[in-house]
Amino acid sequence: MQLRGQALILAFSLSMASINVAHAAQEPTNPESAGAVASAPSAAEATLIKELKLEKKMARLSKAMSRSSRKPLLRRLAVRGDGIDTTDFEHKGSELYVAYVTLAGGKQLVEINGKDYDLDNATGEAEYVMLFNNSKPARPKLTVFKKDLLQWVTSPI
Repeated sequence: MQLRGQALILAFSLSMASINVAHAAQEPTNPESAGAVASAPSAAEATLIKELKLEKKMARLSKAMSRSSRKPLLRRLAVRGDGIDTTDFEHKGSELYVAYVTLAGGKQLVEINGKDYDLDNATGEAEYVMLFNNSKPARPKLTVFKKDLLQWVTSPI
């Protein structure tokens, strides 16, 4: 959603830059500055440079938007461990996966995508949310927090 908002802002800026180029092309030239050896770029050149920069930003933004909508790299991702029912992760886009798991008290050894993670649950049995970020496959990141914390994020103030 944030990428679409940025795309709209950049598209508006790009259209305004093209209007400025058309307006600057109609301006009469200043005869006093014609004899200068090293002069600053004219208004038309400056707005043309801005337009080129905005086009590059639009290209990068559209590339980022297409990346976020592509298929996940990991087809099947699951949480396995002692005393844990095997739970599949749900793909949320941009190589971010979410799973809701109930962990027993004490230390847990959890396996995700062939890697082992040690989790320490001192509070006893509770439900946890696991976020697996695989945007850099060489260094995946696992974030674990209690599911109760989600109510603070999703509830109105």
